Formats: sequence, C-alpha cells, structure tokens
Amino acid sequence: MGQIQLPPSPPATQPSLSASDELPSYDQVTQTPIEPYRDDPLSPPATAYNIPGHQNWNSIRPKKRTAGAVSLDPSLSSDTATLESFVESQTCLPPRPCLIINGTHRESRKSGNETKTENVTDFDFRIDLTRTILRWGQDEQHPTERWAYTTVVSDYDGQKAYRGGRFPTRSKKGGRIALPESDEGERLMDLENGEDIPGIKGWCERFCNDPAPVKSFTFRRNLHGFDASPMRTTLTSQIRSTGYQGHISITPAIANGVVRIYSPHWINTLRNNTFAYWTCIILQLWILTWPVIWFMERRYEVIRSEWFSSQNIADPSLPGGSGRIYAGGHSEEAAAELWAPVVREAAWQGKCHGEILGEAEIGELRRQGIERREAVPQGASELVSRGQAMLGVMGIRSIGGFAV
Repeated sequence: MGQIQLPPSPPATQPSLSASDELPSYDQVTQTPIEPYRDDPLSPPATAYNIPGHQNWNSIRPKKRTAGAVSLDPSLSSDTATLESFVESQTCLPPRPCLIINGTHRESRKSGNETKTENVTDFDFRIDLTRTILRWGQDEQHPTERWAYTTVVSDYDGQKAYRGGRFPTRSKKGGRIALPESDEGERLMDLENGEDIPGIKGWCERFCNDPAPVKSFTFRRNLHGFDASPMRTTLTSQIRSTGYQGHISITPAIANGVVRIYSPHWINTLRNNTFAYWTCIILQLWILTWPVIWFMERRYEVIRSEWFSSQNIADPSLPGGSGRIYAGGHSEEAAAELWAPVVREAAWQGKCHGEILGEAEIGELRRQGIERREAVPQGASELVSRGQAMLGVMGIRSIGGFAV
C-alpha cells in the first residue's frame, strides 16, 4: 500500500481555462477514458455527457449557461452507490473547450425624425474543440504521458473547500489518502489507520446521509495548457477573407465544466426553474431569496478533474533541451487550420443559432467551404477582396464574399 504520487503541476506561465481561480493540492485518483478514440479531430462528443434529471444552468450571462449541468434526480442525492457510480463515470469525461464565434455590425435606422443605431448579429455559433486539443480515448503516440487526473479533498489536509457547510473551510491536521494494493489506480480507500478519511465513496456517503433538506454536490473539470490567441488570430483572418467588415469576437469557453447535484427540495426545484429565476432577477426578489438559500444550503465541492491540452517535456534533441507536446496531436495553430474551412463557411452562411455545431453540420460546412475556395480563381478572389475592402472604406457593409 503506497502513497499516491501526484503528477507534475502545470507551469506557472502556462495559460489555462479553469472553473475556479484556486487549485487546491488534493490527492489523486487515476482515471481511464471510457470512449474509443476517433480519427476525426472535428467530431464533437455525442451523448456521453447526458446526465439523469438534466436541467439547463440558469444565469444572466449566456457564457455561463452552457458552463454547467444541473440535476435534481432524487437517487443522486439519496443513494450512495448511485452517486458514487455517477461521479466516477464523470471523472472519465473531459471538459468541453469551445470557441464562441460572433459577428456583429452597427446599423442606423430612421424612426420618424430620429435616427437609431443598433447592433445586428450576422453570425453566432460555437465550435467544440474537445477532440481537437484533448486526448480522449486510446492513443499510442505518447502512451506514458499523463493528460488527466482527478483530485479529492481529504480530512485534515488544510485545503479550503466546501465540506458540507455554508463556507469553504480548512482543517488543521495533515492527512493523506492511500490506494489498496489489489485495486491500484481505480478508487480511493475510505478508511485508513482507523481514521475517517473519505475518498469518492466516503464523500458520496456523507452527502447522501446529510439530513439537510437543501444541499448540493458539485463536481468540477478544469483545463490547463490551452492558449486561444493563435486560434483567434487565424480564424479571424479566415472570416475576413470572405470580405466581412463587421466586428468579430472569438472567445474561449468551457461547456460542461461543472456538474451540480441538488436535493429535490422545493427550494432547489424553484431556484432551478427558469420562470422563477428570471422573475426574481427582474423584480429584484433575489435580494431576499439569495440570503435565504445561502443560509439553508449545505454545499459539497470536494472532487475535481484536471485535464491538460499540452505539456512541456525534456527532449535533448530540441533547442534548449525541452519542447511542448499536445494531447490531441495538434498545436493551437494547427487546430485553427483544421477548423478554418468550417468556421469560414459558417460565418459566410450566417449561422446564428448560438449553439455548438453538430457533427453532420460540421461535415457539410467543411465540404462546402473547401469546394467554394477551390471554385474561385486566385486572381478573381483578389479582385473581389479589393472591391469589398473599398466598400468597407466607403461605409458599405458586406456580409458575404468569395471565400478564399
């Protein structure tokens, strides 16, 4: 029975997308991907993220609405075995890094004697980068590299976390979690040396046995090593090549970064009701309801999964003796080139549904984008681009053009 060795932490200068600012030094649980690796790096995950009793996340910020999933399934807050099985399956699923791609322009309209200027959305869609930048499934290119691990809070570890109270708390005494020799790498022990040191099963048992009527159990996924800047630059250039003159916004986001289980109390049911939520926001009732919820709720946030899209490795053959490898086999620049035909064509067609592009939609957009580019002679495309640039200088907006 040996002590767990944590994998190296991300470099301090490494960019990251995280569901929270603080990364506690939790103990590790090894995890194994559950879905076979697929060759198409643009293919989004299918139904693996479906959870029982799924509800949309209510928020006044559109970006946060897709950042998490909520469930009020009674079995998840009352049955330890069901919750443990659910959490363990969730640790095998990576976060879903996305790019929100939006194009708008300002348009003036006359209303009587007044002229009003408003924003008009030309395109608004998302692309899922999970299979492009993350390793999800079996890949023998770098079989010894660790790209993900799960961490669990232990008693007396001194880390700040929600352990069933209203506030995140710390403990004074140090502690550790060990793996059983016969079950190495699969789950944590719940008892060690006669002390109550919970692992996944232990925390699930504490949550389900908690008599508090209003309680929640939160599991988080964090992403490290991803820099969206190269993709933003390349994809913006590709959209501009269509002659588009409006404002382009490309921002990173994480879908399904948080999974939260609520007990089926009427307060939790009401707080996750869309109509009730917006009624509280519009009528300013949150000033009264939020303190009541805070006082009654018992929160558990003790389990996290850390995923890496890139890592630095020692390699004597490279300048400086080190280099960077990528989980999905593609750097951010290469990933942008893979997505370029799809993004360019989606912007050209004015996709405005605001949702993640589906697998069939991606395939069709990629085919149309490649065909459109090959159909336009180079000389003609340059002439059209110059003409569209002149129209932009003259204040005449052009949504479309020849995709080059």
